[in-house]
Amino acid sequence: MTTPEETTTLAADFAEFLSASPSSYHAAHEAHRRLAQSGFELLNESDTWHLHPGGRYATLRDGALIAWIMPQTPTPTNLKIIGSHTDSPGFKVKPHPDFTLAGTGQVGVEIYGGPLLHSWFDRELSFAGVVSGADGTTHLVHTPPIGRIPNLAIHLDRSSHDGITVDKQRHTSPIISLVSATTSGDAQDDTIS
Repeated sequence: MTTPEETTTLAADFAEFLSASPSSYHAAHEAHRRLAQSGFELLNESDTWHLHPGGRYATLRDGALIAWIMPQTPTPTNLKIIGSHTDSPGFKVKPHPDFTLAGTGQVGVEIYGGPLLHSWFDRELSFAGVVSGADGTTHLVHTPPIGRIPNLAIHLDRSSHDGITVDKQRHTSPIISLVSATTSGDAQDDTIS
């Protein structure tokens, strides 16, 4: 049984993990980093592996992580596999995502999983994941909060949430800026792609 102090320490460590993991890619990299700190040897998929009984190993690709401990005496019955996943419902940025609509700069997104859409309204949103460069390199990114999916303030229309229907293509694109005809280069709104 854990003491209250141990429980507080575990909860704080878990909160640090969550803060470092705004995307599945970040979660896999953070777990990979923690395994390395715990003595796991980090392996590259393209290298020849030299595994030893009792060895602790991990390999990472994109948002996927595999870690294992080699048994001292491997047998068909002492292999244990535990699986998990790091993704959760949310939004994925579309290719060519930027567009303007009603004087706002917005980001086109696709729904991933089954998020409760109304719970995303009027929250500060950041963008996180992997960005691929033209040269093929990839980079983990996490912006500060820069977007918001607006919602009508409840005190302006008490019936606004009665039978609410959210159009996933029209109502869930985060706004990231205000745009005017003089700053955007075009006076017409683009269509959502």
